[in-house]
Amino acid sequence: MTITVTLNDDTINDVTVEPMPENNETSRGYQERFAAAVPDEVVGKSLDEVEVGKLAGASG
Repeated sequence: MTITVTLNDDTINDVTVEPMPENNETSRGYQERFAAAVPDEVVGKSLDEVEVGKLAGASG
């Protein structure tokens, strides 16, 4: 996965997650759900407070 984070004063302003090219539909589905869930968990939080563990049925 490629993850791009935009910061401003150590606060996450934006994040994009690009799933890996995957032929396995199950794996691709987990990656897409994870990618969709990450922004809601991290945008607006400082680097010191952000913590991502398990999202959308996929481990971080």
